[in-house]
Amino acid sequence: MITHIDNNSADPHHFRQVLINPLKQFGRGCLIRAMKTAFKTAFLWHREATGVSLAELARKTGVSIDVLKKLNASDPYTTSAENAVLIASYFGKTVNQFLEMTPIDQEQAAANLFELLTTEERRILEAQIRGLLQNREMQ
Repeated sequence: MITHIDNNSADPHHFRQVLINPLKQFGRGCLIRAMKTAFKTAFLWHREATGVSLAELARKTGVSIDVLKKLNASDPYTTSAENAVLIASYFGKTVNQFLEMTPIDQEQAAANLFELLTTEERRILEAQIRGLLQNREMQ
């Protein structure tokens, strides 16, 4: 616990106790097991929904086929945060959206992918979009 000034109080001398790590009460193992199950379930759901093969997913994401096979196996298995982002982005989603296992619209998928681009890649994409729009106006 730490002492924290309560900014919501009218009294500037009012303090309250704040937990340093509120998730500590659940135990790390509980959270890890839940995440493993959630990610694996979402992984299987997305693969079934799209029909993508492990080989195709490995080729497009850069995640090793061995990691993908472990995710696909019956035992709960999770992966690194980096791989989770790569896998989720393949499906046009953030990791949270991936775990929710709900479809997203095309605009949201494009916005999610845009967030993964570097500043320079965003500039290039913006220039390409502007060129497409100018070309449309000329026709």
